This record gives sequence, C-alpha cells and structure tokens, in this order.
Amino acid sequence: MKQLYVSTSEPELKLVEGLLKSEGIEPQIFAGGAGDYLRVLGADYSIAKSVVVQDQDYEKAKQLLEENGYTQETQKKINGAGMMIARIIIAIIVLIVVGCLLYYGLE
Repeated sequence: MKQLYVSTSEPELKLVEGLLKSEGIEPQIFAGGAGDYLRVLGADYSIAKSVVVQDQDYEKAKQLLEENGYTQETQKKINGAGMMIARIIIAIIVLIVVGCLLYYGLE
C-alpha cells in the first residue's frame, strides 16, 4: 500500500475516493494518530487522513488525481483555508465561554 493523498477535509477525501473507485481503484482512508479508533463525527476536523492504494494502482491513481486537479499545491491551499476557519471558530467558542463565565460568575 502506498500513500496517495493527505487531507483534513472529509468531503474532499470522499470526492477523491469516489473518483478512484469510478476507475476501478479501491482506496482506503486512514486517520492519523488514534483517529481511526476514537473518531467522533466532526471532532476530527484537524486530523490528517491519508488515502492509500495498492502498489500496482499507485501510478494510475496519481495520474488520475493530477488530471482532476488534486495536486499538492491545491491541497495546501484548501487545507490552509480550512485551518484558518477552524482557528476562527475555536476563538469564537473561547470568547463565548469566557463571556458566559464572566457574566454568570459575577451574579
């Protein structure tokens, strides 16, 4: 098995998986760390997941992804934007929690 593609975006991984399956290539998706075992839907946003294929399918799969715009450059742009959104959401949640603690803690 060879690693073909890495992303933190579940929809993007499903698109890659569907593209490969449409050409008769059977991919497998693995999450980093304990992500495969302790996975909670939506909680693994920043965990990188890898698409792997059989060794004999690697070159065909790589060419197929490149022909459809899935390259390292586009992957970095997509993942960079996703991480920025995740950081903004975390900052908003922290502000809400701190605000609630201050508001209700002062009564």
